[in-house]
Amino acid sequence: MQLLRSVQRKWHQTQGRVLMLIALSLLILLAWSMTTKGDSEQRSTSLEDMQPSLQTRSTPAVATTKSMQSRTALAASSAPHATSLDHTVQLHGMITNTSRVFQPRGKFALCKEDLVLAVPSDLKHQLLIESSKAWRKDMRTYIAVNTSLLPLPRPMSPSDTEIWRSYPDDVEAMMKAGSQTWEPRMALTPLFAHEAFEGSYEWMLYGHDDTLFFVEGILDLLQDFDPALPYIITDHFWWTDDPLETATDFFQPNEYAPHCLPCHWTPDHEQQAVGDGEKYQPFTPYTGCPCTVEHICRHDTRKLYKEACDGPLDHLPFRMHSGAGALISRGMMEKLPLTFMEKCIFDIKQARGADDLFSRCLQKAGYAFTSPGYSFYHWEAKSFDPGPQHSHLLEQTFHAASSGAADGIPLDIISHVLTSHTKVEEQGIEQAADTMSRLQRAYEGWRQALLATQAPVTI
Repeated sequence: MQLLRSVQRKWHQTQGRVLMLIALSLLILLAWSMTTKGDSEQRSTSLEDMQPSLQTRSTPAVATTKSMQSRTALAASSAPHATSLDHTVQLHGMITNTSRVFQPRGKFALCKEDLVLAVPSDLKHQLLIESSKAWRKDMRTYIAVNTSLLPLPRPMSPSDTEIWRSYPDDVEAMMKAGSQTWEPRMALTPLFAHEAFEGSYEWMLYGHDDTLFFVEGILDLLQDFDPALPYIITDHFWWTDDPLETATDFFQPNEYAPHCLPCHWTPDHEQQAVGDGEKYQPFTPYTGCPCTVEHICRHDTRKLYKEACDGPLDHLPFRMHSGAGALISRGMMEKLPLTFMEKCIFDIKQARGADDLFSRCLQKAGYAFTSPGYSFYHWEAKSFDPGPQHSHLLEQTFHAASSGAADGIPLDIISHVLTSHTKVEEQGIEQAADTMSRLQRAYEGWRQALLATQAPVTI
């Protein structure tokens, strides 16, 4: 009898545990079902806005992104990301007081949603594209690759903010253009992106797949620039100091290349940029509203343009350095038809790469480059890839500035830097991707340290 009761007791205990397990299982299944339903609804919503990931050259690259109205409403409901710091608080060793973050709110404050990225790439560079997701998170991105094979092999996690397009390299055409077979794709990438996003943006970031853009600094700068004006902003140029027709010593960066100061630039801006130091300027400056070839021709006292003011002298061409990157306004892209730029690029008989192709056709359309402003008077503090020490000096300075230990020219550089070219051709793909990741983390750490120093006013 005692044995029977013991067996019954053990059975009831076991039965209780089984029932408890069954109940827990049902609860887990119910929770999983609710989560799956929510994820399914969220996934269904995101698919409605998802952009086509594969495009062919014969098919127009029209993105099913949010309409201009909904994007504008989104931007209006979101707080712009530009940041203002109290200029009365001393941040010695962290940032210079000439930085844009110490100035009042600008007229054209932006959100990250107002930016798009246009980047040419190669299927071999997928590691770089993956690494760039850290700094371009949630940013709409257009990637032009060099294959006509569909579907494109994409081992990376898919993103509804990316558009991929195939633009096959044309060897026969490029034999005529005198450049690498992939150069037209690189030069035309901004045009493809503008067509794909249907103009539903304010500014386009244009660079290589190994170009790192510091987005927070870009948002700080651009709040003073009207995106409706035709702007292409950079301060990193290829040019020569030799005025002779035999000039061959083209190098970058060269501050003497003709370009304009921003339309909003005033003597007050100049005084703030120069400060109490000795005033330096590579040539007599002029503002551009907008900056056009004719405007530079009329105002640059060095007589670098043809008499008809339709372009620079044949032996003195200048071009942007696309690895250093550029910021292109919606207003500029609306002035550059894809058909015009494509014909112009393939009509060029000799070229010095995609930089040259794009820059020459930009000028043929009548437009020229604009400086971000400060670096015109402080060429050592270029905003676009300050180099030539690659990215290592920047990383070290970000770390030092985070603890208030930076000074001199390096501190001035990071106070105005917008891009860094990690130079995959020199470092290799894996090292360039690692450099990009480390540099972005160092930059974020520095920005967070700035904000933690005082109570910032987010505008």
